[in-house]
Parts: sequence; structure tokens; C-alpha cells
Amino acid sequence: MKYNVLIVYAYTRYLERTAVYRHLYAFREYSEHNAFYLNIEDMPAPEYLRDAGIDLILFHNTLLATRWNSDRFHRLMERCSVFRDYDAVKGIMPQDEYFRAKQLCRFMKNTGTTKVFTLAKPETAMGIYRDMHLPIEAYHQVLTGYVDPELKDKAHKKDIKRDIDIGYRAWKPEYWLGSHAQLKYQAGEVFRSYSDSLKLDISSRPEDVLKGLSWHEFLKRCRYMPGVEGGASILDYDGSLMKECTKYMERHPEASFAEAEGLLFPGRDGEIEYFALSPRQFECIQAGACQVLIEGDYNGVLEKGKHYIELRKDFSNIDDVVRILHDEEMRKSVALKAYEDVIASDKYTYAALTEAVVNSALGGKKPFGCSKTKKYLEKNRTRDSLYWIKQFFVARSPLLRRILYG
Repeated sequence: MKYNVLIVYAYTRYLERTAVYRHLYAFREYSEHNAFYLNIEDMPAPEYLRDAGIDLILFHNTLLATRWNSDRFHRLMERCSVFRDYDAVKGIMPQDEYFRAKQLCRFMKNTGTTKVFTLAKPETAMGIYRDMHLPIEAYHQVLTGYVDPELKDKAHKKDIKRDIDIGYRAWKPEYWLGSHAQLKYQAGEVFRSYSDSLKLDISSRPEDVLKGLSWHEFLKRCRYMPGVEGGASILDYDGSLMKECTKYMERHPEASFAEAEGLLFPGRDGEIEYFALSPRQFECIQAGACQVLIEGDYNGVLEKGKHYIELRKDFSNIDDVVRILHDEEMRKSVALKAYEDVIASDKYTYAALTEAVVNSALGGKKPFGCSKTKKYLEKNRTRDSLYWIKQFFVARSPLLRRILYG
């Protein structure tokens, strides 16, 4: 069945064709459904949407992520409260749910949302959305990102010269995210002592960040890429821990994680297991870089020894791992198997995401239907396109940006 789906998002800059773009516009580009888009930052909900026979309203992460700025989030939440009166099924698609989940709960109450498309396992999600007055009907686990169709170039089959043994880029996570998040930084640093036998390109410096095509070209130069599941092991329900920890680190920038934990959040590390496969893991597989991943579940998508080389969380097997990194045939075999099972299988596409979301939310219910769907859809797409055209020129003209936004 073909449904009318409204995706409500918030964005103020020009959006390149990145992973964010593909996730946001997945329903328009990779599904058979009629996809309406509303940038709630740009304008309130137009009246015609009430008559458009909307079956499903999805509040996208670009909107929900504004809770990192409380004032902006509350302003946009107020705009979204109009959807409470819509007959459509409503769902949220958040990320980073370990932070200010209280505001997500408030958003759901204000909009009458009953479906949660979460990155967490259902049992973990129940602890995150712990407000007992929420009318949550079900938790549906999804991934943070999916296979990029524009990068499906079978790089592992090309005779690429990989001149970097281990390449890595990662920021040093804040302590309030817990010990699991610290592994993101440590996963690369642990290899620095092996620079005599391996050519390394590892950095956590902001000036060494690689984006877009530069990042993907970097991946193709790497024989191996370390990694770990994204996420956190502490639930900062109302955002207070982040504030407290930030203030402490400003006064004590050299403080260790153990010191901060003992003073600011003793006994809390490990209170949740909000761990998920990272989009980076898909990118590495597509580029043919074999991965050395810290032990984890990886949403059941990746298997140790089959799709990646496992590194223990305590790094106790690091010497054994380094020894086998010189086996080029093994590297190619693991990288190829990962590509065949994960990328070539088409199990983790954006098309698969859209169908899973629609089927979970609507369960085959009869569409509302609307005789003016085509007219309203054209009107909606024109408005959305004009917004991005304006942002394209704003991004390239400081003068125009000052005129429009001050």
C-alpha cells in the first residue's frame, strides 16, 4: 500500500548530499510512498497538510537534536504541538538518546507521539523513556545510518594502493558520556606504540578532520581501520551531568576520567548500554578497509573473525592483533566477506529502513487517501526545494547571510 508520510525536520544551513541528507530524504528517494517534508525551522505547518490525508508523521533527528540547545528546542516543540490534533500515527526518529531524554519525553507528550524508532534495544529504551505517563505503543530498533548507494563502488575489488597500515580519526569524548565513549579515542591511540612496524595515520586533532570525499579517499588508502560501537554508558536524563562535568573540566582540564567519575558520577558508569553500529563501519566496508573493532554486538550485523578482527576492551590481545595485521591475504578475505554479507546483500539500505518504519508504524492499515494528494505533494516539494535553493546562495554569500539573518 502507498501511504502519505510527513517528515518534520529542522535545518538552517545548506545541506550537502551527506549521510544526513540521505537519511532525511530516504522516503523521497528510496521509497514508493508519497513523502511530504516540512522544515519546521523555516515555517509553521501549512493548513493544506491537514487535508492531505497524512497517514504517518515522523519527527526526524535533525529536529530532535536541537535539544542540545534548549531554547531552540522548546520553540520548535511549540510549533510542532499542532500535530497533536492530526489523526496520523506519529513517531520520533532520535539519536543520542542518552542526552536530555526528558525533553524527548516532553516532546512526545506535546505532539501525541506513540512510536519510538530508537537506536537502543527495547529493554534499554524503556529505561531511557521512563516517564510512565507517555502513551508509547512500541519501540522499534533502527540503525544510526545505512549503506550509501552513491559509494557502492566495490572498492575492495580494485587494485588500490593502500599506503597506510592503520588510519584513524576520532575526537576525544567528554567524560560525562561514560567509559564506553572513551574507547572511541583509545581505539586509535593503542596502536601508536607500534609505529616501528606499522605505518600510522592516526589523529584526534580538529585540524585533521576529513569530510566528504576526502574522508572516503582516506579510507581507500587504509589497510585497516580501528573502531568501536557508538554510544554512551551513562544516561544524562536532563542534561545536568553535562553541565556539571563541563564546568569541572574548565577548571581542571588535566583531570583523568577516573578522577571525574569519582567526583561527579560515582557508580553511574554502565547504568545503560546505549551502543550501536556506527555509519563509519559501513563506510569502511564500502571502501575495502578491513576493520579492527573493539568487542561488541554491532546490532548483530557484524561478526567477529568473519567481518572484522576483534580487539578486546582491555586491549589485552593487542600484540596478537598486531601480529596478524601483516597477513595481506587474511585482510583481503575479511574485507571481501564483510562487503558480500553487509553491502552486496542489500539488507541495510535506506529503502529497507523506509519499509521497516512504515510497516512497524502502520501495520498494513488502510491509507486515509486524498483526492488532492498529487496537487499537495507538488506544492510541498516546490516549497522545500525553494528553501534549499535559498540556502545554497546564502551559504556562498556572506552579504546575503547578513541581510537575511543579521
